[in-house]
Amino acid sequence: MAGKKFIGLDVHQETIAIAVADDGVDSEVRYFGTIANRPEALHSALKKIGLGGSELRVCYESAYSSDAGR
Repeated sequence: MAGKKFIGLDVHQETIAIAVADDGVDSEVRYFGTIANRPEALHSALKKIGLGGSELRVCYESAYSSDAGR
């Protein structure tokens, strides 16, 4: 199905959780899954989500940790 899909990425050090919503006011947000935080895993997931020619709009959230590297 063509059209827009809105993708939310919750980025962690080892994983990325993915949610998807189709364009439209009544669109339900669906949990797509959790993938490894690796470029090839993200590329593969976005290809699957975009099958059928959908335009993807992607945003991400990542937590800041002041303890990074400790």
